[in-house]
Amino acid sequence: SDSDIDFIGSDPNSLSVERLFRGVTIGQDLDRVSNTAFTYTGVNFKPYAPAQLDAELSGSDWVLTWKRRTRLETSYFTNGTAVPLGEATEAYEIDIMDGSTVVRTLEATSETVTYTSAQQTTDFGGNQSSITFRVYQLSAIVGRGFESEATV
Repeated sequence: SDSDIDFIGSDPNSLSVERLFRGVTIGQDLDRVSNTAFTYTGVNFKPYAPAQLDAELSGSDWVLTWKRRTRLETSYFTNGTAVPLGEATEAYEIDIMDGSTVVRTLEATSETVTYTSAQQTTDFGGNQSSITFRVYQLSAIVGRGFESEATV
């Protein structure tokens, strides 16, 4: 039942450290249960994937936008206030894609960034009529959160 489940907190310094555990249940002998290796990667620290990705041309520049999501409890849907940040600072990395290859990574401190005509020319040889991009919110503890991708 859910009352039997509990989150076991872990120090962020233990990220990527392999530890051995034994899952012992009622009636089992500790010496008859084998070790299981587990490496805590801090998935619970990863920011959620941004939502509502969009892009519009401004001249020949692409202006990319998105909405952040939060891991914190919020009442946005009932009162319309902005979702709390849930991170030490607001920061994003935006990958510009050419198929499955990242051709450029942009950085932003708000929910918008501009992919300029000059950058497109460097990356693709000219201005693009459509682009594919991925957005990640950053965590001070684990780096990139979960990704969202859009083609516009």
